[in-house]
Amino acid sequence: MIKTKPRESIHGYWVSPWLFILAAIDTLAGLVAGVAIYAILLVGGVPPMSGAALAFQALPAALEHLPIGQLVLIFFCALWAMAVWLRAIGLVEPALTWLEEQYGLTRRQAVVWCGLFAWGLGVVTILSFNSWAFSFMLFGASRSLGFFDILQILTGHVLVVAAALLLAWFAGWKLRPELACAALRLRSPCTFDSWLWLNRLILPVLLIVLLYNIRLFL
Repeated sequence: MIKTKPRESIHGYWVSPWLFILAAIDTLAGLVAGVAIYAILLVGGVPPMSGAALAFQALPAALEHLPIGQLVLIFFCALWAMAVWLRAIGLVEPALTWLEEQYGLTRRQAVVWCGLFAWGLGVVTILSFNSWAFSFMLFGASRSLGFFDILQILTGHVLVVAAALLLAWFAGWKLRPELACAALRLRSPCTFDSWLWLNRLILPVLLIVLLYNIRLFL
């Protein structure tokens, strides 16, 4: 068992307890929002959907039948746009840093290149609803929107699980246990050992099973 003192931190870095609180609030907010959205769909008589179909088809159709549904829909779209922009800013930051470090670009140049790439990807996605649409079969299900369906499957299902798997692998096997224990500031060595082997064995197995059965969610 690791015997690093819980109050010490290596190189002055540690995980703030507020991060655990924020993670719990984020998870709770997601669960509450999911229950609320599917309750609205149930009241509106709209079958449950997921992804873009939920946001742009099912939810507007369900809110049409509710009092002040149009105002709620406007408020929802505004929050949706704000969340997308904030998430996009957070996601593009690693790409900007990588371009600056690997190719010596200034931040302005890196922003331009990332913006052009995102714009091109958006154009391809939009054209998938019209002239660039093509059909394909995946796990026995027919897809007809070409690149849009491919990106939706990759980003909404495969990449999420793959990122979690890589994160668990890094935390369990690549990160030094002494550094992790000091950063987490866990008082009990048994608690840290449980966290360590949860990342090393249990989480990867569960994520691999989820990735193997990804067809259940498509």
